[in-house]
Amino acid sequence: MVRTQCVVAKTTDVRLQLVEQQRCLEQQTEMRVQLLQDLQDFFRKKSEIETEYSRNLEKLAERFMAKTRSTKDHQQYK
Repeated sequence: MVRTQCVVAKTTDVRLQLVEQQRCLEQQTEMRVQLLQDLQDFFRKKSEIETEYSRNLEKLAERFMAKTRSTKDHQQYK
């Protein structure tokens, strides 16, 4: 009977340790999921900014090229 009580006590201890470990793993997983979501948002916003910058730069280059094509000075150097 003493041996049975010892086995039950050890089983309970192991169960408690496993529950605590599972809780820690769940917290780590939640933190990592949040980090991935934050990174996803960051790269999405970065992509939007870079796309807008690219469009604006292209418009600027087009305006510059149109201006230089129409000037007489540019025509002389062709």
